Amino acid sequence: YCAYVPDRDALVCKAIRHGVDLETLHVDACTTMSLFPGPHAPTPGAERATATVQMPVYASLTAAEIDRVASSVCRVLGRPSAASTLPVSSSPGRPS
Repeated sequence: YCAYVPDRDALVCKAIRHGVDLETLHVDACTTMSLFPGPHAPTPGAERATATVQMPVYASLTAAEIDRVASSVCRVLGRPSAASTLPVSSSPGRPS
């Protein structure tokens, strides 16, 4: 899952310190690259995409691991965690 976050690089560093590996999507807004010089129309969507992180999502994650990831990211962001109150539905082959 992808999320827009306030300070992507700081969040990634803090999350790693809490044992959660968030991935940056390595997105570049073409209008900011030297390869494309000159005046450009505003690209707010592309610029916003550069602030995206990808949360760990694997079929083998248990409900407890999902809760830990969500709680850790909420804690790093300084927000209350609702993860423990959200039901995690199981799918075939995945324990709940």
